[in-house]
Amino acid sequence: MTRLRLLLLAAAFAAVPTTARAQDGILEWIERLSGPGRFVGVVGGVRVGCVLDGDESVRACFTDSDRIRRMLVIRAGWLTTGEKQRFDVTSAGSPNDTRPVRMILVDPVYMFRLHPMVDIGAGGGFMTFSGEGFDTFSRFIVTPFSVTYTPFARRSRVFQVHAQGQIVPKGFTAADFGSTANYSTSTDFLWSGGFVFNFGALFR
Repeated sequence: MTRLRLLLLAAAFAAVPTTARAQDGILEWIERLSGPGRFVGVVGGVRVGCVLDGDESVRACFTDSDRIRRMLVIRAGWLTTGEKQRFDVTSAGSPNDTRPVRMILVDPVYMFRLHPMVDIGAGGGFMTFSGEGFDTFSRFIVTPFSVTYTPFARRSRVFQVHAQGQIVPKGFTAADFGSTANYSTSTDFLWSGGFVFNFGALFR
């Protein structure tokens, strides 16, 4: 299943015209799960379709524009916990395990431009986790809100700040991550955020 999802992701990017590039390069963090974390890594975003002001047709928008009013952004990236404790060693039965946990994130979001400085939207996707001592597995995620703030929008849209909340409807157990700790959760809510270098703004 994981391989199938990765193949579908690769196919989605391959279907984009050859002139396409990741418009958003993001240094991103995702807060600690009820177990492992926090995750830090690089996430890229591609605007695969936009609706411009005064034109309801959907079009490609690989460059940024003040006329954009709505857009579909496919975000994908790789993050890792580094050598942090997978679970709190003070918890009963929790071993001292600092092996990294890696995450592949695929998170399409549909965004609305409320203001030249503010884009807001929602979406859904999945996280795939891998690491030593446990089998690779995935979780579906819901992104109830995603916000991008462009502080210098009147002069440049190159630098942005991004934040969003993510819900993991099916939670985690310690066994998912190869731990014998007495831990499980039915749902997880995560905060994430990062700094965005908007490459598309360089080609306006």
